[in-house]
Amino acid sequence: MPERYSRAEHATRHGPTAGDRIRLGDTDLWIRIERDLTDPADQALWGYAKNWRSGMTQQDRATTESELDTIVASAVVLDPVLGVVKADIGIKDGRIVGIGRAGNPDITDGVDLTIGPNTWPVPCHGLIATPGAVDSHVHLLSPRLIPVALTAGVTTLITAGFEEPPWRMLRTLEAFEHFPVNIGLQPSARTGVPGQLEAAI
Repeated sequence: MPERYSRAEHATRHGPTAGDRIRLGDTDLWIRIERDLTDPADQALWGYAKNWRSGMTQQDRATTESELDTIVASAVVLDPVLGVVKADIGIKDGRIVGIGRAGNPDITDGVDLTIGPNTWPVPCHGLIATPGAVDSHVHLLSPRLIPVALTAGVTTLITAGFEEPPWRMLRTLEAFEHFPVNIGLQPSARTGVPGQLEAAI
């Protein structure tokens, strides 16, 4: 006889599904999952005794164009276009190429994202994925600001009044190479003399 378990047990094992509500942090804001793009009965699960195996949710063929580099599995996607959905996120060559259902199209209908032998799993059951935010007025007083921004979902930082001398500007640009963020440096000019403005630029 198949095992039956409650909605709460399902959420604990596999993350929430359509109709479940999630409290955002320690606020009084709640979101409700509108749709579950994964199949709650057959979603891709990574780990001991799970179905992310050869011939199951993983396709056995040699690497193909449709095989993804990474699958962010079973995340709650909070997106202004898609709404609030539970889905798998496919990544190839460092870019998100699809949001939908991951699996093996040879044995399962409705698969949007192909899991292959070289696809790396990132299980995200119960975690929320959002598009990166842009902070358009940042004073980069300390390198510790960047990890804090990333923790809050800010992936693009635009500085205000960047007026460093050339040597220091180069060191700053080199330092930013080590952080997984987009940086926009907005220079400021402190003179009205045309020759000096050109030198600053």
